[in-house]
Amino acid sequence: MAGILAAALCFLAFYKLGIAELNEYDECRHGVNAYEMARTGNFIVTTYEYTTDYWNLKPPLSEWLIVLAFKLFGYHVFSLRLYSAVSFLITAAVCFFFSWKRQGRLPAIFALAAFCALKSFYHLHSCRTADADASMILFYTVAALCMCGEHLNWKRVYLACLCFAGAFLLKGWHAATIGILVLAVLGLHRFEGMTWKRFLLCGVCAAGPVLLWAALRYSQDGTTFIELMFTHDVVARSTTVLETNSGNALYYVSNFFHENGITAWFLAFCAAGALVLACLPKNHCGKKWFTCDELTLALAILIPYVVFSCAATKLNWYVYPTFPLIILLAAGLVRHTIADKKAAIATVLVSVALLGIGAFRNAQFVWYYPIYTDAYGAAIEQAQAAGEDLSGCMAYRLDENGGPGWTQVGVMAAELYGDMHTSNGGVNAFQADDTSYLFVTGDVPAELSEFPVVGSYGNLTLLGHGGL
Repeated sequence: MAGILAAALCFLAFYKLGIAELNEYDECRHGVNAYEMARTGNFIVTTYEYTTDYWNLKPPLSEWLIVLAFKLFGYHVFSLRLYSAVSFLITAAVCFFFSWKRQGRLPAIFALAAFCALKSFYHLHSCRTADADASMILFYTVAALCMCGEHLNWKRVYLACLCFAGAFLLKGWHAATIGILVLAVLGLHRFEGMTWKRFLLCGVCAAGPVLLWAALRYSQDGTTFIELMFTHDVVARSTTVLETNSGNALYYVSNFFHENGITAWFLAFCAAGALVLACLPKNHCGKKWFTCDELTLALAILIPYVVFSCAATKLNWYVYPTFPLIILLAAGLVRHTIADKKAAIATVLVSVALLGIGAFRNAQFVWYYPIYTDAYGAAIEQAQAAGEDLSGCMAYRLDENGGPGWTQVGVMAAELYGDMHTSNGGVNAFQADDTSYLFVTGDVPAELSEFPVVGSYGNLTLLGHGGL
C-alpha cells in the first residue's frame, strides 16, 4: 500500500509539471532571477531584466536550486519547477518514516494518503510551481520533527538550527517561526543538557550560513538589500496591508477549511482527537506530558498561525508549512485507536473513504489540467525555426492598449525560450534598433506593416527587421 501511495504522490507532483501555464508574480519572478543568475554567473545579487532586483526581497537559495536544475536538465519549465516537486516528495518521505518509527505502520500509511488528499499541496505556492514555499514546508517540517521527543537530541537540535538558516536563505524572515519553535521547545525542556559548546554550535548552525550570505551581499550593494528586507518584509507587511492582501484574525484557519474542504475537516477532527488522547494521564507512560510528540506538533502548528495572524498582510500560503504537521498529528489518532479492533476498523474505513475522495479529486485536477502552449514560446520557436537568431537580442512589447510594459510571464518566456533581453522601450526603441524584436498583442498597427512577421501564435505577433 505504501508503494502505491508513493507512486500516486509522484504522479501528483510530476505529471504535466513542465507543460502547465506559467504563473504571474512569484513563480516567474523567481524564474527570471534564476535564469539571469545562470547567464551572468553572479550568484549573490538577484536581477530582473538584468538590473538589480529590489522587488523580490528574499535571499537567493531558491534561485540557486533552480539554477542547479537548469544546469542539470536544461532551460525549460520542468527544470524551473523541479526543486519544488522534489522538496514536496522529500517532505512526504520524512513524514512517512517519522510516523512509521514513532507511530507505527498504519499511521504512516494514513499520513501518505493524507498527502495525496490535501488539495493545497497541488495548487499555487506548493509542489507544482517554482515558488519557494514547497522548500519552506520541508525546512519547517524537518525542524519541527527534530524537536520532538521526551529528551533533547542535540544532533537533531543542530539540524533544526540548520533548517532555520536554510529557511532564512529561502524565505527571509519567515524563518523566525523556526527560531521561535526551537527556543520554545528548549524552554519546555528547561534547556536540558545545554552547555556553552552546544550553545555556540547552535549559533554557528543557525547564523553561520546567513551571516556568510549577508557579508557577500553587503560587498555588492552595501546595506540596501538587507535594509529593504527588514523594512518591507517585516515592518511593512506587519503593520500595513500590501497589495490588498488582508484578512481577519481567523483568515488562516478559515482558508485551510475553504481550500481543502472535507479533507481539512477530517484531518482537524483526527488531530484534535489525537491531542486530547495524548493529554490523558494513562497515555503518558511516565513521560513528561509537555514533551510528547503530539504537544510538540501542536506547538509547531500554532506558532505560524499566531505569528502570521498578527501581521496586517496575509497570504494563505504563509501557513502551508504547518500542513504536514497537521497530517502527522491526525495520524496520531490512528495510533491511539489501533488497540481497539472495532475503533481501528472504523478509523480505517472512514479514512479510506474521506482521504480517497480528496486524492481522487486531486488526481482529476492534475490529469485534466489543460496542456498549455505559451504564446511567447510558440512565436519564438517559430522565429528560430525560420532562422532568426534571437539570443541576446532586445525584445520590446506593444500590448493591446498600446502600452510598452512587460508582464513577468512575458519576461520569463522571452528569456527562457529565446534568451532575449526585455525592455519597456516600446515601438520607438524597436524602430531605432535594427537588431531588436517587437511582440505585438492584438492587431499590428498600420505604421508597423513594413516590418516582417517572424513568428506568431494566437493574437501575439513577433516582428523583426529582416533586411530593413
